[in-house]
Amino acid sequence: MEIRNFQSLLDLPPGSNEILAREILLQLLKIGIEAVNPFEIVTNSIQYDSNSQSLTIANLKLDLTNKQVRVIGTGKAVGRMAEAVEAVLEGVPLTGIICVPKGVKKSLNLGKIQCLESTHPLPSEINFENTQKTMKFIQEISPDDLVISLISGGGSALWSAPTPPITMNDLKALNMALLHSGMSIHEINVIRKHISQIKGGKVAQLIPAMSIILLLSDVIGDQIESIASGPFSPDTSTYNDVINLLNKYFLSKNVLPKSVYEVLTKGVMGVIAETPKPKNPIFSRFHHFVIGSNTVARQAIFNTASKAGLKVINDERLVDGNAREVGVQMAKLAHKIGKGNSTPVLYISGGEPIVKVKGNGTGGRNQEVVAAFLKEISANDPSPDISFVSIGTDGIDGNSDYAGAICDKYSLKLYNKRNLDLDQYQENNDLTNFFLQLGKCLILLGPTGTNVMDIHLLLVNGTNLIDNIGFSSGI
Repeated sequence: MEIRNFQSLLDLPPGSNEILAREILLQLLKIGIEAVNPFEIVTNSIQYDSNSQSLTIANLKLDLTNKQVRVIGTGKAVGRMAEAVEAVLEGVPLTGIICVPKGVKKSLNLGKIQCLESTHPLPSEINFENTQKTMKFIQEISPDDLVISLISGGGSALWSAPTPPITMNDLKALNMALLHSGMSIHEINVIRKHISQIKGGKVAQLIPAMSIILLLSDVIGDQIESIASGPFSPDTSTYNDVINLLNKYFLSKNVLPKSVYEVLTKGVMGVIAETPKPKNPIFSRFHHFVIGSNTVARQAIFNTASKAGLKVINDERLVDGNAREVGVQMAKLAHKIGKGNSTPVLYISGGEPIVKVKGNGTGGRNQEVVAAFLKEISANDPSPDISFVSIGTDGIDGNSDYAGAICDKYSLKLYNKRNLDLDQYQENNDLTNFFLQLGKCLILLGPTGTNVMDIHLLLVNGTNLIDNIGFSSGI
């Protein structure tokens, strides 16, 4: 994984004290994302012994003698996960089919597993067609097979099969409304599960064989029923929960397609069956393993920074609040850490803040966080010696081409000098254009092939690194 504009972000005026701090934060981000490389995570999680023909995952050991392995999957990270499964099970009878976002297939090297490309974040007709192809593949699975399912964030949109009479256009309109509502991903997935033929454990009802589910988590708490809307896991939510959520976020019958409310009404009345619940015996043959998460990425950053001599705080509380409020709280934390203290301190956090989209600009939640941070810092004089970065580990922030943004005292100088109307940019959710006008802030990664939510790094007193602890670049 490379930061495509790495050198450009470091191209500050000669003598700028922020250059080293920026380089350190960007290098640490790279280390965090590489720690959740899907190929490496899968190859480290499953072992195959060709002599005994056995497959081991954690404390589960399976005999593959005379078995056909069937691989299915959906999500932003499953392409590389599928490559790893093929590599580990080389020589084992294996077929499969996976769905990935458009543009990913060309970077993969798959032999036995068919790769289909679908649209993300909004579903389309091609998503429905690819889902139908996947369901047809599932129908060919026999009870004697072993199923390996690969699931990561983004899978909910990539696998799309709405409950009739909901059309794909209706589903697209619903998803747009949900993404703009300010709901958490967990709340969104509660709704998705109840207007779908496959989510919320419904795919599990179609599979007669023992199944291993390998998950790369992009949700708070690594709840398996929320990752990609839990196609193989029991669902604890109900149709009544969906109605309550829609009321909570003022999504009335006048806002959403009529077909959506028709399905939900039938669900509440019992005309359409509920999603399968935890006591359903079908789930006894499904074994879930969360093999990668935001925790793994943050721990890798913590280990590297600590080993290099930095004082590090790794906050285990994952962030899921309003993105702008998160930025403000980060700025207040920066002041608190820096007050009366000259020792360099790195604060690490992660999660998935929420943006209630009102405008039609370009940006994403990470840019919202950094912009709010910059505004809060600028309101305080003198400002502490800070550098702050927030990025999406999938490499894409919202509807922009960037992963997120970085800011520091150099950014603050530009902000005060250029007199940009940040309020207006925030009102239109147009933070990409704000940072383009500001300069030297946006981070360009491109799709990373992984997805474990966001990473936030706050470095206080970073310009004192060399003097205080002999810290140098080249982590």
